[in-house]
This record gives sequence, structure tokens and C-alpha cells, in this order.
Amino acid sequence: MNIKIGIDVVDVENFETLLEQGKTWRRYFTARELDYCLQKTNPAIHLAVRFAAKEAVLKAYAGFGRKLRINDVEIVLNSLGRPEVAHLRSSLPNLLIDLSLSHTKHTAVAVAIITKYNEVQ
Repeated sequence: MNIKIGIDVVDVENFETLLEQGKTWRRYFTARELDYCLQKTNPAIHLAVRFAAKEAVLKAYAGFGRKLRINDVEIVLNSLGRPEVAHLRSSLPNLLIDLSLSHTKHTAVAVAIITKYNEVQ
């Protein structure tokens, strides 16, 4: 078993500014992520925390010597309301990804823990 950790902190104000400027988000977020975030009262917070989550996953994943792009990772809420990686364009098998997200009005933070299990022989 091999464990890698990633963390990222994002300033929500930057996302508020980008929203006001009409930033195109498709480069960073999937349609499902955008549908969820843009329907919220304060979409900047939800975009920021998902961006932080994606960055945390990228950092943890890099610990395995692999690279991903930010749009290779999709963050959604599961049926219990917990964040999870719904999609990861990856060739690295046997991964368990745990996420923890938090935010205030000003800051979003995410931690990703990726556990790679060895294949049973």
C-alpha cells in the first residue's frame, strides 16, 4: 500500500472577480461541476473549493510520478453529501481517493489522500 497526500488553499475573492469578468470555466470544470456550482447563491465559494480539491488531487497523484491536468479530475457530492472524485482520467489502477473540503467566505481549502493498493497476485 502506498499513500500520498495533497493540499491546496484558494482565495475565494479571485473566483468572485473571475465570475464578474465572465471567465470561461470549461477549461477547469466539467459540465456537471458547473451545473452544481453556478446554481448556488454564491457560486464563487463552490468553484473555489472544487478547484482546491482538484489541485489537491493533482498534487497527491503527482507523488506516484504521474501527471494529470486539472480537467482530468471531476469533483461531485455522493449520495451522503460527501465530496468525491467521480471521474479521474488515469492509467493508475487500484486507487482510493479521500477528500476533505472546507471554506469560509474568503478561503477554500482541500486535502486529498490517495491510497494505491497493490494488485492481488
